Amino acid sequence: MKPWRAPLLVAVVVAVLAHIAFVHAYPTLLMRATLRQLGGGGERLHRWLAAPRVTPAARRIVRPAPEFAYSACVYDLSRGALRIRLPASPDYWSLSFYAGNSDNFLTLRDVDHRDGLELLLAAGEAAPAAALRAPDTRGVALIRRLATDDAGWQNVERLRKEDVCTLAAS
Repeated sequence: MKPWRAPLLVAVVVAVLAHIAFVHAYPTLLMRATLRQLGGGGERLHRWLAAPRVTPAARRIVRPAPEFAYSACVYDLSRGALRIRLPASPDYWSLSFYAGNSDNFLTLRDVDHRDGLELLLAAGEAAPAAALRAPDTRGVALIRRLATDDAGWQNVERLRKEDVCTLAAS
């Protein structure tokens, strides 16, 4: 064996292992930082955080679409089930749930919930039977609502006052 082959083989193996470790760890580390930033160290858990109207300078959400209004709710299901309620809306909306590793595990849309939406989200063995199951105890729910003009934005502001994201009563 030539003397340069062994170090090259070691370098290739280390590079492949480092790549695999990065690909598996990065989404979880990124989501932890996002949850920490949005959740304010726990003081902004279990409530909707309404993002301001999107402008070209907005970058809190990666490449936000200016025709959508965004609200996020960081949750910790180790404290109990999460109750979410959204009022009926005449315009498009979607509600997506992201686990602690950034996986989108559930998305609900207006076409399936014309009269609004109410649900429980829980994790673990003690979850109520009626609750939707989350794969992780920590995550974030994200609402996207269509608001293409001032009237649409005013409608979103009205709806946001009725949105609920809170721990369910025990």
